[in-house]
Amino acid sequence: MAFIASVFAYGNVKQINHTLNRIVNLMNNKPYEFIINYNSKTSSKSLKGLKHRFYTEKDIAGLFQVMNLAYNEFASLSYIYSCPVLMFIMQVYKTAYQNFHVISIIFTGIALVKRAGE
Repeated sequence: MAFIASVFAYGNVKQINHTLNRIVNLMNNKPYEFIINYNSKTSSKSLKGLKHRFYTEKDIAGLFQVMNLAYNEFASLSYIYSCPVLMFIMQVYKTAYQNFHVISIIFTGIALVKRAGE
């Protein structure tokens, strides 16, 4: 959940809390299980109307799909930090959606998580 929270950690604190509470409720307080079982065709319907500042429900669905790929292909989000994996994920996402907005979300999240760890 920390990675997801870092992605949305900009803007008004009330708005950030509102968005994160909606996401936690959507995930039934089980973010790992939600991401592992995420299916873009069925799960994205539950994201209807969810947005945060410039991120649309499609962007958020893409973020969850990328996280699902990372967990299912590499068993961890830590592999997102390696360049070859990022390139793989970017290529899969580009092929699937032709939208690079989620890639900026991922890089924002990675930068915030790395900064917090320093």
